[in-house]
Formats: sequence, structure tokens, C-alpha cells
Amino acid sequence: MAIFNMVTNYAWDAKVVLALAAFAAYYGEFWLVAQLFPTNSLAKSVAILKQLPEIVERSDALKPKYEAISNLIRAMINVTKFIVEFNELPQQYITPDTPAYESADALIPTAAYWIIRSIVACASQIMGLINMSHEYVFLQFVRIIYQMLVRLFESPHTDNMKVLRALIYSKEDQLPLYDGTSKKRVSLDILQRKNVLLLISDLDLSHEELSILDQMYQESRQHPTRAESQYEVVWLPVVDRSTPWTDQKQQQFEALQSLMPWHSVCHPSLLDPAVIRYIKEIWHFNKKPLLVVLDPHGRVANPNALHMMWIWGSMAFPFTTAREEALWRDETWRIELLADAVEPMIFTWVWQQLFIFIPNSLVTPDVPKD
Repeated sequence: MAIFNMVTNYAWDAKVVLALAAFAAYYGEFWLVAQLFPTNSLAKSVAILKQLPEIVERSDALKPKYEAISNLIRAMINVTKFIVEFNELPQQYITPDTPAYESADALIPTAAYWIIRSIVACASQIMGLINMSHEYVFLQFVRIIYQMLVRLFESPHTDNMKVLRALIYSKEDQLPLYDGTSKKRVSLDILQRKNVLLLISDLDLSHEELSILDQMYQESRQHPTRAESQYEVVWLPVVDRSTPWTDQKQQQFEALQSLMPWHSVCHPSLLDPAVIRYIKEIWHFNKKPLLVVLDPHGRVANPNALHMMWIWGSMAFPFTTAREEALWRDETWRIELLADAVEPMIFTWVWQQLFIFIPNSLVTPDVPKD
């Protein structure tokens, strides 16, 4: 409607010519830069500023879109020519009061309307191509960061700081961690050369799961000099970045964060999309919470130590895969081993030293429950 309002005082042929001229300048600049990009340094610089190189490089894949836009532009130009030529017809050959002239003249407003609508549609498609280029650049950036993370975890390090800084984004003037005990923001340096347990979950982490980990963590803080207490926990909340961050999600995040005495990132946005991709593809996070163990050198000592902490508590320290295998070799069957199959609250009941009765139907999948 804005375009129609701008040309409202002009005749119908002038309306379409003005609109088409404005579009021609926009479309011409787009293609001039794109076509001169490989050979002209100025055009290349402008293309980089406008993020057009990816459009040029992907021209074969986008060819159907280009052809559809070109066909529509040709049709617009042809109809515009007919409107202009019609208005320039010599009055001695045809007068405005003849039925043929009146019939044709009545169609011109409709034709002008559809020409301007088509111009808007073409401009929108071109803008969509540019936005597609922005998305392509973003995905390429995510891919590069992801590959960097893969190489980083495969390389040896003197401490864990390079790995932690890659996982948790932080600006020089901002403290990225929140200490759940002191209720203050702290630096990543507080984790240097320590065993770090990364609690990875979404915002639907159950209070039961939290309470179990909380009991073990609080117990370890009561004896800070013991070897099995030499670790830190950091919560990494993984959220869907494709949906808007709402006040409700912020409240949900803060409510969970307030229940944690350990460290957490100050905001889920501190986890880069490439980091989230790494967590999902390499550490196989998919809704269920994970407790990834990093040793003091930043190496993954255990991709998920959650279950061994539930079963063995502080005895599982330093929570490595090797330690887990050793514990299983010495293990005898007991109630905690049925926890996943029966009831998550069973860990809390064990800690409270309650009597637990398990009906046969709960441990036999083929028998229906009442």
C-alpha cells in the first residue's frame, strides 16, 4: 500500500513506469555486483559487504528462482509497454468515447495494480535470496566452530581453560558463570586445573534428579579437603535457539538455577549454536540429562557419569570410565541398579533409608499393570 500511496497523484501509466524504474535500480545493482564479483575488485568488496558471494557461488542451485523472477520481470515490462503505448495512441485514430477504447481503458487500473504487486513480490524474493545468503554464512560459521571444537577435544592441553573457553562464550568485561552458593557471577578461571562435571540438560530438568545430585554435591562440600571432593559442577542449559526467548523461559531458567548450589552459565545464550551441535552430535544429548566429566586437562574422562554418581556417590570419584568399569567389576546386585527401570525417586528413598517394595509387574514388562 505504501507504493500505491506514493504514486497516487500520477496517471496509471506513470504509476507503473515509476514503480518499475525504482525496482530496476534495485535489481540492476543486485545483478551488476553479482556478475562483476569475479573480475572487479570494487564489485567484490561491495558483494562482501552485501554478503552476495554465496549467492554467486550457489547460482546453479538457485537457477530456478532466478528464472522465475526473470520471467515475471519480462511480463511486467511487456504489460507496462502496452499501457504506455495505449495512452500514446493518436486521438485521430481512436477517441476515448469509443466502446473499444473504454473497454481497454477499464483494464488498465487492474493491470497497473498487478504490475506493482509483482514488483513487490520480485523485490521480496531478491531480499529472500540475500537473507538466504545471511543464513548460509551463519551455517558456515557454525560448521567452522564445530570443526574447531572437534579438533580441540582431540588435542592435548596443559590445562582445561582452552576447552572451557570454547564451550562457554565470555566477553572480556563479563563474568560468564553464576555461583549458586555465593549468588555472584564468577570467572571461568575458578575451574582451572580442576575436574569439571558438565551437567547438560534442557529447562525441563526434574527436581528429583536435581535433589539427588544436590545431596552428593553438598556432602562433598562438607569435606573440601578430601580427594573425592575435588571437583566442580557446571550446568549447561541447552535450549531451542529457533524459538524466541520469552519471559516464561527466563523465569523457568532462573527457577532451576536457584535450586543449584554449583556453577551455571549466566544465560543459555552463552552456549554457541556450534557448541550445542557438538553436545548433541558428539555427546549424544537428547532431552535426558548428561553429566560429562572433563579432567584437569580438559579431556573427556566420561561422556555421562550421572548413573555412576547415583549408584556409588562419592566413591565414583574421579568419575572416569575406567573407574566405572572397576566399580562394576566389584559390584553386587542391589536396589539402585533397578532405578531406571522402576522409579526415578528410588534414589531418594535409598538415601532416606526407607523400605522399598517392588511388585513383580513393575519389573516384568509383559505383565500389564493395574
